[in-house]
Amino acid sequence: MTNYISSKMLNFESNNIRMSLSPLYEVKLYLGCEQNRLSDCTLERKIPKNILITEIGKFQENYEGTTVPVRVTDTTFISETDYLEDGWEISAINYPRTNNSHEHTLDFMLDLAEYLLQIFLQKRICVLDCGPTLTDSVYMLEGRWYDGS
Repeated sequence: MTNYISSKMLNFESNNIRMSLSPLYEVKLYLGCEQNRLSDCTLERKIPKNILITEIGKFQENYEGTTVPVRVTDTTFISETDYLEDGWEISAINYPRTNNSHEHTLDFMLDLAEYLLQIFLQKRICVLDCGPTLTDSVYMLEGRWYDGS
């Protein structure tokens, strides 16, 4: 299969298979894997995937409005040889298929980022908006419990 969509492929239908074309958008949320501590209490430092998934599910169930399906992938943040941090990428696309607009998906992901920022006491969560209008944006949500450094 070629790397382009021909006009014939736009209306492809054969053997009970239909192909359709939709504008591409993706909203990604990035957070580190470490929970931060505000006091001397002992907390589990790493955010386990099953706990992250449970918290995302709780957020989705309680969300006012149409929920947005997400994908959770582990990732690693690297800066030269002196910084290495495991973390998570949470991504929303139109799969499973929904009728959510790009704007709704972005609002949902920003709300999810705010929720996770508070639940896991994160210093910062980054949300990337890879929109269909090629006006990509990066939103940095930062916990007020930090001095902004």
